[in-house]
Amino acid sequence: TGYHAGNKPVETVLAGPNMHATVSSWGGGIVSVRLDQFRTETDRTSGPLVLDFASLPALTYDGLPWFTTNHDFNVAPSNGSIAVTRRADNGLVLERTISIASNYMMIVADRFRNSGSGPVTLPTHGVNLGPMRNNESETAMRGFSYLGIDSQATRGGEKTRHWGTGGRTLQGEPSLAVSFQEKGRQGGCSYSAPPMTRWLEPEFVRTWDSETDWIAVKNKFFVQVLMPLKDLTAESCKMRAKRKVGDNENPSVRETWAKIADISEVSAAMAFEGRTLQTNETYLLEMAYYVGPKKYSLLKELGKDSVMEFGFWSFVCKPLLWTVEKLHIVFPNYGVVIIVLTILIRLIFWPVMKKGAENAKRMQEIQPELAALREKYKSDQAQYMKKQQELFKKHKVSLTGGCLPMLIQLPVLFGLFVVLRSAVELRFAPFLWISDLSEPERLLEGIVPFWPHHINVLPVLMTIVQIWQQKLTPTPGDQSMQKMMMIFMPLFMLFL
Repeated sequence: TGYHAGNKPVETVLAGPNMHATVSSWGGGIVSVRLDQFRTETDRTSGPLVLDFASLPALTYDGLPWFTTNHDFNVAPSNGSIAVTRRADNGLVLERTISIASNYMMIVADRFRNSGSGPVTLPTHGVNLGPMRNNESETAMRGFSYLGIDSQATRGGEKTRHWGTGGRTLQGEPSLAVSFQEKGRQGGCSYSAPPMTRWLEPEFVRTWDSETDWIAVKNKFFVQVLMPLKDLTAESCKMRAKRKVGDNENPSVRETWAKIADISEVSAAMAFEGRTLQTNETYLLEMAYYVGPKKYSLLKELGKDSVMEFGFWSFVCKPLLWTVEKLHIVFPNYGVVIIVLTILIRLIFWPVMKKGAENAKRMQEIQPELAALREKYKSDQAQYMKKQQELFKKHKVSLTGGCLPMLIQLPVLFGLFVVLRSAVELRFAPFLWISDLSEPERLLEGIVPFWPHHINVLPVLMTIVQIWQQKLTPTPGDQSMQKMMMIFMPLFMLFL
């Protein structure tokens, strides 16, 4: 870690309404944050969640050789805040004050003062955000990384860059996982990419040279956001990522190389422009530091709700999330809330669904006539299609009548998925036999004596319901094709 060996740091705790931040005398940064409203495990007797930043304390400096984690700072409580000070041999003094502003928000004021007899040059200096990892007992979604780094450029109108997910950001830069690859393999489909010529490094550091308003480091449910105050912007930001290295990976044995990086840890820093301080001159750097849940209502107050990554579906996600929060006031169980929300969505789309049902009923009624046409024109497909269309027109049957209700509802379904996939409200929320609505059920885990050693009931029930619904919805066309689709589609959804 770069810490001293042989002695221990002095650690001072800054207590807020819902959090406790531990500040270390080694580097003057935050080595851990305890979030009192969130448990470590589903067991209600488990202790509060602790975000561990010991390997790279938050708010420590990069690039200032006099103020690193190898240096001792004076750390002491001071009127509800914490005062951190150190005087370097060249006369440069750093006086830091960390105070709680509101829920999960701290204000950090760093005053550099030259108390020496000559000028002192501060090189470009970065302020670190602590490392974020996946929380224990979380199931990763295949093809999706919850670990990420977000940055907001100063340039007006530019959207937030999400560096953690997908192959590339919205602006075209390679994501964190892709950045582990050599340049020739960073674009396009991995199957058509050139062969690997080197082992993926276990970690990398990348700099984005652009003025930055704020930067965030996050996992599935929690986030750190660093925001300079008083119109100050960073001149660049630095991103760090580590990947999970398999037990059998060997840099010298090509057959063991991982083809895709599985991100296991992310951290970042904002870099500020260097300057020269004359004798008795001061330089003040003030920052707001949020460390807490990835909760839309809290982040919206900060103007940082883009951290939620609603993206294209924002117009659906925001009303849905607002509805979920309001429903939870009436129904204090999130499982019930999701069911009630589903019923409300069904009621809203009832006129469209009613038309679809009427169309399906008319389709059912003309099945004998369709069968007769199929038999009569079995050797003349073109004539059969013509007569079929005439029959549909006569009975006001639409081929798209069954698909249209689903297509109209798809944006809402996708939006609901985006809202719920990383909603901190669902973390450890129980419902019936489920102990955590943010995770698969995993019933009988470790008890069932065959693979995969657990059972998820809900996907099976969903598949059964889909098969039943398809049996109730007649469609034209080849009967063997209908039977195949009746089996294939539910099984495909079960696999997903």
